[in-house]
Amino acid sequence: MARLNEVRLVGFLLKNPTIINEGKIGEEKISIKIRTTNRRIDGYRGKHFQDILLFYDEPKLMPRLKQLKMLDLIDVEGVLNIATLNETSRCPICGETNIKYYTPLVCVRPKSFIKLNGLQTTYEEDNRLPEMILSRYYQETSNKIQLIGNVMTDPELIGTDAHPICRYCIKIEREYYIHTQSQLTADYPWVYTFSSDAKEDVTHLKQGSLIHIRGYLQSEKVNALIQCKNCHTDYTYPNQRVSVIPYSVNYLAGYMTEKDIAMEKELKEKMEIYRHLND
Repeated sequence: MARLNEVRLVGFLLKNPTIINEGKIGEEKISIKIRTTNRRIDGYRGKHFQDILLFYDEPKLMPRLKQLKMLDLIDVEGVLNIATLNETSRCPICGETNIKYYTPLVCVRPKSFIKLNGLQTTYEEDNRLPEMILSRYYQETSNKIQLIGNVMTDPELIGTDAHPICRYCIKIEREYYIHTQSQLTADYPWVYTFSSDAKEDVTHLKQGSLIHIRGYLQSEKVNALIQCKNCHTDYTYPNQRVSVIPYSVNYLAGYMTEKDIAMEKELKEKMEIYRHLND
């Protein structure tokens, strides 16, 4: 079984790390949001910087991760991980605090990291400089992901005729053991391709296709929907969605070849003729 899940991020912390259960041995968790950048791709009209969440809950790296602070520039190697968390929000009508349980959280789980520099002084001189440093020196390495996975949903063509977008979910078999998620054996991110790549994917891919992706992680601000448990009002609250944007998609197995597509087209034409003859 082919397995591949590699992420490399170079970015700076947007704020100090958030530590949950601090001081409770074996129960500490840490989340760190870093700003990264990426190369441009044809047909992509999104933003140039991506804010990616690092999440970790094991003792090995915890002491060093806790020492990081806002605007530290770090180089991280890890894996794409879909964890779950309980999200809290406040109802705008009655003020009740509501919890959305077991919400999927797309994040990067560090396997190793190094601190490259601290950009605090640079930021004080000009708050645009940290982003400029990322773009100038780290664009090729700031946000890289490489995956092998099976397509789990039929590729869907969205967007417009002028700017086509293809969307599908993939299953990535885990090769990196996470002891706090020992029952889970795979992760399921969404993939978005653009322009001519979108047309190729919707034509050749199907459920079960095995593909190899080289790309980056995209982060988007979205609104999540929840119903208040007290006044039963439906409302939205700010959230974040992270998906995979490929630079390239290589078809490995189980995809539609040009011969398959031609045969399928011929069969449909014959069925249409047969239907007309029997009307």
